[in-house]
Amino acid sequence: MLKHTDIRVGTYYHITYDGNPDEWLIVKAESKDDDEGYRWTGPCINASDGTPEFEDGSENTHGGYFGGESDCGTKVVVRYATTDEIIWLNQCIEEGELVDKPTQKSNTMEITQLTKDMVGKKFTCSIEGNKVTDGRIQYENGSYYLCQNVESGSRPEDSLGYDNGWSVSDGKKSQLDSNRVTNLVIVEELPTEVSITSAPQVINEKLLIDGEIYSYNENYLFMQKAKRPGMAYASTWIKPSTRGHGNNTDLSSGRFKTTTMEEKAHMNACIAAKRYVDPPKIELNQEQMDFLIQAMLVKAED
Repeated sequence: MLKHTDIRVGTYYHITYDGNPDEWLIVKAESKDDDEGYRWTGPCINASDGTPEFEDGSENTHGGYFGGESDCGTKVVVRYATTDEIIWLNQCIEEGELVDKPTQKSNTMEITQLTKDMVGKKFTCSIEGNKVTDGRIQYENGSYYLCQNVESGSRPEDSLGYDNGWSVSDGKKSQLDSNRVTNLVIVEELPTEVSITSAPQVINEKLLIDGEIYSYNENYLFMQKAKRPGMAYASTWIKPSTRGHGNNTDLSSGRFKTTTMEEKAHMNACIAAKRYVDPPKIELNQEQMDFLIQAMLVKAED
């Protein structure tokens, strides 16, 4: 369970009250009352009686208490929102009203908004009525692209091995509609023999994703942001061998590798502390790791 000191403005959370599954919230915390410590305001999907309703947060009439008990003795349980919960709330924010929750089907999920955690993932869709059965999502220079071999349109510099690209601008529903993209589905790929906790894998610099954590030249872990094609930028880095910590470093060349859940958790702890700290002694499951990655993505966009 998260503590109130863990809450970050701009991050998404799921909240339940007194263990009642019919009373919950999905909220984007846009402000936090430092005096009271626990209160939040922001747009949310509020199911006070089991029936979801969208509240845009403009009147700031709804708040909540993060962690522990409120002043009324109500026990509150807080966790990070999952990817599909975040997508659902963002769609409600965009439309200004409650919309149907995205449907998850076995190993696929229909989507109407692209987010950065989808970059590199496989998809199927229809473009101008033509079915695309194999493609991957790319993000370059502020725009999303559907890389595939069916329809020729705007093509990113790195089309992830496909011949064509199709720009959908910021990836929101309105842009998908105006660019005649329908039935867009993320295809969840089966896990490979290499698990997320196994030995890190070398990764091409062109495939680095904004907000993800990588190792660099065998020494550094850092939260990476793409600066321009062919360049990488570390907004925060640490060097465990010397307990070093720093910010804002250009990385023009070197060897990049993926990182384990434990390394990501270590980096996240250092980012939160704004200094080098020892690795946290915790075990993370995949859902918790997704939460950490989302927190990294939000921080990368700030």
